[in-house]
Amino acid sequence: MKEPDEAAKATRHFSNLFEAPVLFYVACVTAIATRQVTLLTVVLAWAYVALRVAHAYIHLGANRLRQRIPVYFASWAILLALWIMIALGAALA
Repeated sequence: MKEPDEAAKATRHFSNLFEAPVLFYVACVTAIATRQVTLLTVVLAWAYVALRVAHAYIHLGANRLRQRIPVYFASWAILLALWIMIALGAALA
């Protein structure tokens, strides 16, 4: 018996929460542990969360790739910027 498409989509989306977002969780813990929490890191962290919420809304809703892909890559860019800020802060400290 084949899994319904909606259930499969939700399952794939849930498993994705254990991929890139784990790097976000580690970045947040690293920022706190190394005392790199600044206004910029907080703004980047919330921007990442907002983009992931938008991505989930698009993915679990209409799932239009033209909308979803730019949001997905923007979230990766924000995550990369967050890690760069943490690394620079630690290197300059």
